[in-house]
Amino acid sequence: MKKESKKLLWIGLVVVVIIGGGVWAYNANQQPVAVTPTVNGNLLINANSHSTDQGTRTYPVTIVEFGDYECPACGYAEPIVEKILPADPQVRLVFRNFPLPQHQFALIAAEAAEAAGAQGKFWEMHNAIYANQDVWTTMQTPMDAFVEMAKKLNLDVAKFTADVNSNKYADIITKDRQDGITLGVDSTPTFYINGRQYLGGLDYNTMQLAIQDAMAPSATQQTGSTQASTQQ
Repeated sequence: MKKESKKLLWIGLVVVVIIGGGVWAYNANQQPVAVTPTVNGNLLINANSHSTDQGTRTYPVTIVEFGDYECPACGYAEPIVEKILPADPQVRLVFRNFPLPQHQFALIAAEAAEAAGAQGKFWEMHNAIYANQDVWTTMQTPMDAFVEMAKKLNLDVAKFTADVNSNKYADIITKDRQDGITLGVDSTPTFYINGRQYLGGLDYNTMQLAIQDAMAPSATQQTGSTQASTQQ
């Protein structure tokens, strides 16, 4: 009997590979898309979380970032995220503080962002802190840089300074970090897209692919998510 060679059929040109508790999906051009189990939404966003949506409408995609203002990788990712948001009005960003203990100025930077947020300028201060990361991280007293940022943002500088120096928002920052630890966050930046941890690279194209995938999840990915949950 003549043997026939076996042919591999690619249905929809998608492969799902189970790795530990998560799943990687590969689309037709072999770009990886994370298909991890959905996490507890109450740990991702709370009443104190800062969101770019201002609560004005519903967004199909929510990106939650656990970030550290002194972290070089977070500084690298920031302009990529800033490019994504205006390019896709269906996406909102939620930022959670996750200052790492090895970064001596990460906590005061988070305090500065929260203090500015109390005056309605969180995202403006957030962006300024990242944009000037290479400046204030080399200073002996980075608060001097934050005060200058506050002046440029027309904040009440006296209140801003008092809030930061008194660690007024320490509880909020601690809660953010604790939520991240509970979720398993151990490095920054860690992103979640619609409740699933993003495991792709820190580049615009790969993140956009994951966002598009979140907007219209394929049947294969849904199957992958089910498989992932059964692995736990």
